[in-house]
Amino acid sequence: MSSKREYIDIYSHSGGITAPGTVKNLKDVKSSRILKSILCFFFIMLCCVFSVASYVFGVYIGSEKSNSSIINYPQVQSEISVTQGNIGTGIDEAIKSVVGVCIYNDENAEFASGVVISSDGYIITNDHVFNSVLSPKIKVSNSNGEYYDAAFIGADSKYDIAVIKIEQLNLTPIKSASSISLGEQIYCIGSPMNETLSLSVTQGIISGLNRRIGTLTREYSPRLIQTDAAINPGNSGGALVNSNGKAVGICCSKISDYSYENIGFAIPIDKALDIANKLIENGVISGRAKLGVSYTAVDYTQSLATKQICGIKIESIDILSDLYGKGFGKGDTITEINGTLIKCEDDFLTVIENAKPNDKVTLSISTSNGMSRQTEAILMEEKPSFSYR
Repeated sequence: MSSKREYIDIYSHSGGITAPGTVKNLKDVKSSRILKSILCFFFIMLCCVFSVASYVFGVYIGSEKSNSSIINYPQVQSEISVTQGNIGTGIDEAIKSVVGVCIYNDENAEFASGVVISSDGYIITNDHVFNSVLSPKIKVSNSNGEYYDAAFIGADSKYDIAVIKIEQLNLTPIKSASSISLGEQIYCIGSPMNETLSLSVTQGIISGLNRRIGTLTREYSPRLIQTDAAINPGNSGGALVNSNGKAVGICCSKISDYSYENIGFAIPIDKALDIANKLIENGVISGRAKLGVSYTAVDYTQSLATKQICGIKIESIDILSDLYGKGFGKGDTITEINGTLIKCEDDFLTVIENAKPNDKVTLSISTSNGMSRQTEAILMEEKPSFSYR
């Protein structure tokens, strides 16, 4: 029994397998080939025309974009120049309000900076600049190279603020910034070293806010602005300003250990002005409360590393403190104040700062022999202190 097989052309053009019994006319085949060749030729030509058109169009568009960039470039440059000009103008205005301060006697001298806060001659500087010069005279120099005698008005060692005054009118007081933010661009203006480098400007950012940098023996530590702008000896009392030339703080200190870099601090301008106004009015700052202890703060991470109890570790107790004579002493640790667990120094200081003399506080104290006791203590008044003498 035989079966009929069919073969199908498996090629697209000639040279294929042809089914048996099929007869092809050679003329027809030749005509078909010519027609196909003509179609291929026109297809190739069409592709070439399309490619050339695409190239020309691409060159035209690229040229238009290039011309557009050239047109916009001066505009960008102009915007950058305007921004830089605004910053420069702000700094120029702020410099008018910053002065050099020389504190001297017949034996030595200290150089610092200051900031004008009133048109009639009141100037802020730091209290600590008076530390090493007894019975000092004070000279102030401005951006025009003019010198004036200055008088000491008052100071506060706790906030490191001092106020001096020159007898001069129509001065340019510093403008204050209404707000401040982390990472904001700022500039430090002051006189590092001495008047040789008077009114130098350094640049940085706001690295941190509300920084307490420790007290060791004092029960008061202001909240400071941290910056990486260069602050050097002589910058004390200078201005920390924003890009508009408005003051955000008064430069006061830096960490100078070789292991650390670019960690400087400034007193927030609103607090500095508040202290300055009180000093102008009264000469001293009064009405602050304190417990009456010297101490070392042991925060949570330190306690983990050293196995010490977290809190305020007492070094000594003032004989006038209400805590004195209640059986506590060196080595005991205050772990709670008014029900607040003390995980760091700030927890303790915040309660003390918000209290007044004669307020009563409740303390939980862990003694050095492992006992835990609770007691009440009446806060005493912090006597005004300053370095000028």
